[in-house]
Amino acid sequence: MRVFFTTTTPNTTPETHLLPPAETDDLVAALAAADHPRFACAGDAESADVIIYVEPQHLGRLRTFRRKLLSEALIRQYPNKCFTFDYTPEPIGFLPGVYTHMPARKWEKHRFRAGGYHRTFNPLVDQYEAERDRTPRLLYSFRGIMSHPVRQLLFDAGLSTPDTPVERVETWGGKDDDERTSYFEQILDTRFVLCPRGWGTSSIRMYEAMQLGRVPVIIADEWVAPEGPAWSKFSIRVSESRIGEIPGILKQREGDFGAMAVAARQAWEEWFSPSVRLIHALEEIEYLLLVRPADHDEAKLQRKWTSFAFEWKNGISVPQSVYWLARNGLLTERGKDHLLSRFNEIVTVQQPKPRDSHS
Repeated sequence: MRVFFTTTTPNTTPETHLLPPAETDDLVAALAAADHPRFACAGDAESADVIIYVEPQHLGRLRTFRRKLLSEALIRQYPNKCFTFDYTPEPIGFLPGVYTHMPARKWEKHRFRAGGYHRTFNPLVDQYEAERDRTPRLLYSFRGIMSHPVRQLLFDAGLSTPDTPVERVETWGGKDDDERTSYFEQILDTRFVLCPRGWGTSSIRMYEAMQLGRVPVIIADEWVAPEGPAWSKFSIRVSESRIGEIPGILKQREGDFGAMAVAARQAWEEWFSPSVRLIHALEEIEYLLLVRPADHDEAKLQRKWTSFAFEWKNGISVPQSVYWLARNGLLTERGKDHLLSRFNEIVTVQQPKPRDSHS
């Protein structure tokens, strides 16, 4: 399978995206280094079997994202060849492909496959791998921002003690190296790492815990697990409605920690480490191609993207957007911002040119 990587949203500066995807050049290099018998890079989109759009988080900009996709020449020209690796927290699923955060209620088994991340977001985690044999003293811990109501339930459940810290912080990823160091020190000190969902259903922390040989406790009812790993052997799933029971649940599983920790690290190496994660993601794309009916017409589905029925189903219709803004007290603020931006455009266009002093 010949692959051509591209993106609608290049990461031109480190600040462009909150969670930037892997650079397409990095994926090209990784695939070349893998020297895989079935997968190779294509020199251009025309000769490729699949075109993969590598997408970042499109937080709150799904209508804008739709316009970008509809303007893409490759998507118009090769609709059945286009797929995606997508990190969006609450994705619509415009393109078929591998999604990190596609919720279970939106799942379409012949269009979507679950996957992890294609890059390391906190490089310090690699420095702590050598210390993963450290004996942890904490039963469980969590440190994170308030990015979803599930986390508020976690903060409000009274789970935090000196031996089981559950802490809220204000900056994702830590504001400096000291905070990032403290974050990984705490994971190494913890047997069971709480991994509640955040903006999306998945959690970077889950993969970091696996990499460091710790047991992730997954608190995300709508998260769809990537196929392949034996998740029950190295992770624990706790329903969002049972957050208050976490201390008792984990106390009962304390004796399982050693075997689960070893299995977690092995699963990370086999499925999510830098040397293998791209190949597994391409295998998922290959699967979608194999199960696709012979008469599949992706262009037909794309023509529905702008229909009111499609917008309503995915919660991005104008009435739903207005209702959401009003409910959250943002309608006046957004309206003012829009009017000001339009006023500035008009002023810029209509402002008279300065006279030449020599005329």
